[in-house]
Amino acid sequence: MDFDLTVIVYPRPDPSAGAPPQQGVSDTEEGIPVRGDEEFNMLRAYLPGDALRQIAWKALARERGLLTKEFSAMASSELWLDWDSAPAHDVETRLSILAHWVLQAEEFGQGYGLRLPGVRIAPDRGEAHRARCLEALALFELVP
Repeated sequence: MDFDLTVIVYPRPDPSAGAPPQQGVSDTEEGIPVRGDEEFNMLRAYLPGDALRQIAWKALARERGLLTKEFSAMASSELWLDWDSAPAHDVETRLSILAHWVLQAEEFGQGYGLRLPGVRIAPDRGEAHRARCLEALALFELVP
């Protein structure tokens, strides 16, 4: 059976990429809290791979369970996710890192833009913007 459908497959997000780099585009905009290492933010459930220095040892001693200290920082409300900032050498890994960063920036509620070779999507946020960025990543072809 031929359903005559076209689909776009987004790159698989790489959760090991961590939070997107905090490169603001405006010094005058109000900052928003993001994951960082400046100020204590909260305790959360321990996840395998969390750094030992971030484990809340006092909470464990008080029998509150294994918890991780999470810290925050302030970032500009706009962010550029840039091809050159993705720490990878091959195209697929870079696309996976950028896909993860798009999802993270959306989760943080940040306005973000995407820059790929030959593609520039201005900062914005929301479901339509997220879909546009992920579609650009899915359709990306590195032209030599």
